[in-house]
Amino acid sequence: MQPARKTRKLKLVRGPFCISLEESRALWLIFIPSTAEREVKKATRDLNQLLNNLEPLNKIETVQRKYSELLADMKKLERDHAKNKKRADLLQKEADKAKSENSKTNTLKDKLEKLCRELTKENKKMKVRTKIYRIIVQNFWLIVATGREQATRRHRKASSGACQ
Repeated sequence: MQPARKTRKLKLVRGPFCISLEESRALWLIFIPSTAEREVKKATRDLNQLLNNLEPLNKIETVQRKYSELLADMKKLERDHAKNKKRADLLQKEADKAKSENSKTNTLKDKLEKLCRELTKENKKMKVRTKIYRIIVQNFWLIVATGREQATRRHRKASSGACQ
């Protein structure tokens, strides 16, 4: 004979007693049996059914065999858990390292962009200065050439007047 199942009911109340989403989730964790609890109940039920028809000596052997199987399963799960935990720690370290590198890269990128803007401004200034210097140099050579022509004319006038 199986014991009567207890049912839990959640009464929702409207009005000033409303609960938040987190509180409702916490309540559901209380009211809904976990998967582990269901598995334990199922395993217990299966074991009881298995032992009902056996003699006491066979019951002990069966329970011992079942215990050995469960112990082996538990140790395997513990090893797997330890491996998975190490892997998770390693992955977390890699993720942290990647975030750190990404942060450094973004900082460097920002610095390079700032430097690029400054160099572009400086390049524009240099182009303007270069144009100004070219104009000055052209005017200088124009003045020099004009001065030579005038000097040559004076010299010719002077030398032509002296020859007469």
